[in-house]
Amino acid sequence: MSYPKLLIDLKKVENNAAVIKELCNKNNISVTGVIKGFSAVKKITKSLFRAGYKSIASSRIDHLKEFSNMENIEKVLIRTPMLSEVEEVVKFSDISLNSEKIVLKKLNETAKKLKMMHKVILMFDVGDLREGLLSKEKLAELSMYVEKELKNILLYGIGTNMTCYGTVTPTIDNASKLVEATEFVENKLKRKIEIISGGATTSLPLLVNKGVPKRINHFRIGSAITTPLELIAFWNTEISGLFYDAFSIEAEIIELNSKPTHPVGILHLDAFGNKKTFVDKGIRKRAILAIGNADLGDCTKLQSTDSSINILGSSSDHLLIDIEDCSYNYKVGDTIKFLMHYQNVLFAMSQPTLKKIYIN
Repeated sequence: MSYPKLLIDLKKVENNAAVIKELCNKNNISVTGVIKGFSAVKKITKSLFRAGYKSIASSRIDHLKEFSNMENIEKVLIRTPMLSEVEEVVKFSDISLNSEKIVLKKLNETAKKLKMMHKVILMFDVGDLREGLLSKEKLAELSMYVEKELKNILLYGIGTNMTCYGTVTPTIDNASKLVEATEFVENKLKRKIEIISGGATTSLPLLVNKGVPKRINHFRIGSAITTPLELIAFWNTEISGLFYDAFSIEAEIIELNSKPTHPVGILHLDAFGNKKTFVDKGIRKRAILAIGNADLGDCTKLQSTDSSINILGSSSDHLLIDIEDCSYNYKVGDTIKFLMHYQNVLFAMSQPTLKKIYIN
């Protein structure tokens, strides 16, 4: 069998999806399953459906198109629409996240032409500085425009995003700002907003610690289902019942050597323009695997199932690991298995030459 190969355990994906859904539902939070991280592959998405998900999301309208024949499944576009794709957004998504007046106007014109209604969630920026309006007054102004002027657009919710750009941690304080902004809008509209979409996987630690305000009733969850290892590695949060190896990668050793741990010569930049530092630990045994950043993004984010392996670094097509302290006597041709983070799965699923094995 050829390597490297990506192992996708569909039952474990389904289990993780069900665990996250149950946790959120117990706290009166509905969940939209984000499918962009695994390129919206139908085999994987169906695992979410089996877990009871009725709402899916992606930042790519082409992903949502794949499910256009499923009228009982809500489809959400979670990147602000491009003006050039507005017609497809209205046709193939039920809801889109928005922050621009000109885009909303075009969505309305298109929905009117197609004799359709389109729901929107307006985005409020609580500090991460990606999409969204920064002031509740501007948010209310845009909300009133949608409510009063756009007859084919329904203001369905207010949402926010954290962590993805500015690395801002979800807290009681910034989650409360989202609720306060929504209630400010509601006072202007003289009605309740149906959805307050309080974030993504990175909001789960706040939920576990009972810090999510009661009015937040919607999350957009992807990586907690596919790569929940990040909850422990980055957020010190363990959610009982999750499998960390729903996605894993196996790669083959192509070279074994004992070499210095510090390069010899004048150091400059690596293949990706990065400046590196090295710690001289003398001569140590190491292996090179036939996989690299072209396959998995940043390979240093991988975690070996053999805890005595230390990842040294990677280039486009090579992963270097320290095996000096391993009890197992690795040989050329042996394979090593790694658990993955979100970025690794995102890259792997979009890499056509990477072999993918689905386990039912």
